[in-house]
Order: sequence, then structure tokens, then C-alpha cells
Amino acid sequence: MPSITHQNKIRTLQEKYEKLGFCCKRNYPLYNDEEGNFSLIDLVCFKGKMARAFEVEKSGKQVLKNAKDLQRFKAIFKNSKICQMTPSDQLGECPDFKKRVVKR
Repeated sequence: MPSITHQNKIRTLQEKYEKLGFCCKRNYPLYNDEEGNFSLIDLVCFKGKMARAFEVEKSGKQVLKNAKDLQRFKAIFKNSKICQMTPSDQLGECPDFKKRVVKR
């Protein structure tokens, strides 16, 4: 059962993205060919052609599985950003979400 901090982080992310005009779904199902079943991504948000996927986990074997699920999501939704974080991480810490500096 997810912890309160886990649920709070997901709720915070969902509220932030819905304020930006995204439509979000918790426990988004994504078919897993290797296991022959569906994996659930903690939070997925869509807006037009943009997609965002989030997995929140403290530690353990589930982190590795989540990373594979997020990579599959990114392969399916080409204009997407993914983030695997702990309940205490900030969105800016995710490599996909860091602002890119253009060198001239």
C-alpha cells in the first residue's frame, strides 16, 4: 500500500499539471510484453501532443521495474518526458525536465 508521502507527491504533481491544462490519470495502464500483463504508472498527464509520466518510489526492486516502464512509455509517446523520483525529490531534479542551456 502506498505511503501518505507517496500519495501526497502524486497529488501535488497532478494538481500542478492540471493547472497547466493537462489531463492527468493516476495508475495509467501500460502493457508489458515481457510479463504479459499491464504495468501501472503512478501518474500520466497529456496536453495536445505532450505527455508526462511520473513514478514515485523510495527504493527497492520496484525502482528498476518503474524505470523500464517509463522507458517503454517514452518509446510509445514520442513527445514525452518521464520522471522517476522519491517523495522528497523536486521536479527540477529529473533529467528530462531540466532546462537545456543553448551554447552560442
